[in-house]
Amino acid sequence: MGQEQVPMAYYEDLYKLDFGGSMADTFFQPGETYPEHNHNFYEIFLVREGKVRHRFNGREEILHYGDMRFIMPNDVHGYDNRDGDAPCTVLNIAFESALCYQVLDNISREFDVSDYTLSRLVRLPGPQAQQIIDSLQRVQNDNFDCINGFKMSLYKVLLSELFLILLSDNFSENRQDVPRWLVQLQESILADDNFIYGIPRLVELSGKSQEHLTRTMKKYYGYTPSELINRLRLHKAANLLINTRQSVLEICGSLGFENVSYFNRLFKELNGVTPTQYRRSAATSLALRKEE
Repeated sequence: MGQEQVPMAYYEDLYKLDFGGSMADTFFQPGETYPEHNHNFYEIFLVREGKVRHRFNGREEILHYGDMRFIMPNDVHGYDNRDGDAPCTVLNIAFESALCYQVLDNISREFDVSDYTLSRLVRLPGPQAQQIIDSLQRVQNDNFDCINGFKMSLYKVLLSELFLILLSDNFSENRQDVPRWLVQLQESILADDNFIYGIPRLVELSGKSQEHLTRTMKKYYGYTPSELINRLRLHKAANLLINTRQSVLEICGSLGFENVSYFNRLFKELNGVTPTQYRRSAATSLALRKEE
């Protein structure tokens, strides 16, 4: 009723889309609403301040700081802050289907977004929510458009991190049959010292044999422990390349990769450029910004 479909062109104007995906803040003052609508692309939004009433496919929910929801094409949703007594800010991340499947394909060749293995709602603890907001804010504020392919590469890394969170939490709505020990393992692996130390640490934390761990994770999540660990390590590497002066060799060793050639190959498969090229693009972008 009163529902409208938001065309991609609207988001191209609002978000300045230039490679199939972008992000923007939406502000809601007390008393303000955003009408129910749908669209033909994907969206992840995160409440970064306050709380808001969210209408989603005929239901209502109150979302607070740190709540993250995944919106699929043709989902009907809208926001309502008429009962609110304080402003609310929602960070919207929009991306076209092609980019969505490209990122998911990088996470797992066998993964299909239509099989409902992704959580639709994740409630992040405060520190994790703030870490994600900071990372997204960095991309939102920095003008990487002048570097061909770099902003898209960085955006893909952040999207991958969000999808990994949605995957690791998918038991909450869609996969009630996932063993509790695997759920707990997925929660604990996001700590740096766990994924850096690789398979032995996962086996230790799970209390299961490596064979049983691999078989069960593949069954419920569609990827192996090695695939998940490598993905988390590579995302961490991208962060370190941008924000530290550690050499590629130092980063490689600190994240548990024993072979720098293997690390370089995996990194390029995920990001489209080598670690050295990735860092050089970031440095060039920052230098150009300083000249403006």
